[in-house]
Amino acid sequence: MLIGVGTVHFWISVVLESMGQAGLSDFLGRFPLLGRIFMKVNPGWLAKLAAGSAKHESYTVDLINRFAKLVPPSLLHRQLTII
Repeated sequence: MLIGVGTVHFWISVVLESMGQAGLSDFLGRFPLLGRIFMKVNPGWLAKLAAGSAKHESYTVDLINRFAKLVPPSLLHRQLTII
C-alpha cells in the first residue's frame, strides 16, 4: 500500500493477481475434472492469466534494462559470491 494515498502500487497488484491465478492453476491441474468444468464456465480465465504474466514480465524486463543503464558495464559482468 502506498503511504498517504491508500492504494496498492500497480506492480504489486499485478504480482498478487498472478500469484492467485497460479495457485488456482495448480489446483485445477491436480483435479482435471474440476479444471475442465471451470474452463467451460470461465473460458476467458486462461487469456487473463497469460495477459497478467506478460504484463509482469514486461515490467520486470523494463526495470532490469533501466537498472543496467545506471550500472557501469564493468560491474555488470562480475559474478557475485555469497559468503
